[in-house]
Amino acid sequence: MKYMPLAIFAAVSLMLALALLGTKSTPDSPLIGKQLPEISLPRLHNGELQNIHAIAGKTPTIIHFFASWCAPCVPDHDTMMQLKNKYNAPVIIGVAWKNKPEDALAWLAKFGNPYDAVLLDESGASTVPFGLSGVPETFVVGADGTIVFHTASPLSPDQIQQIVLEVK
Repeated sequence: MKYMPLAIFAAVSLMLALALLGTKSTPDSPLIGKQLPEISLPRLHNGELQNIHAIAGKTPTIIHFFASWCAPCVPDHDTMMQLKNKYNAPVIIGVAWKNKPEDALAWLAKFGNPYDAVLLDESGASTVPFGLSGVPETFVVGADGTIVFHTASPLSPDQIQQIVLEVK
């Protein structure tokens, strides 16, 4: 009885750690099988308004939501660099989510830019259409504009292989 509070604390801590360390892959995401949401955002580099459909959905496309203030986005960004350089992913769109333009530009200058286009979502306008829970989040869109993959966490090696198969 003396150690009961300690045992409860340990059990709760273990469950929390497993939940935080586990991947939040969302194979049953409500957007899987649905068309890419209609949204227009400014391009990071010139502020020109861009409809996401004008870039994605004509060829398999990876859409990656990131932020300069997001710690898990750093290793995930390395994964995007690998997808572009090692696996020659066809199109990768980056969306700087809830970011100031100067912060996103500095972050890309520091870590590299794997994206074919970078859109800026300062206000979080993409949150509801994409059902975002935070960053990083990654979607794969087929050539017909249908979402075929979604994860709401940094990408795991298994997910990278799945993405490579989806975009080839």
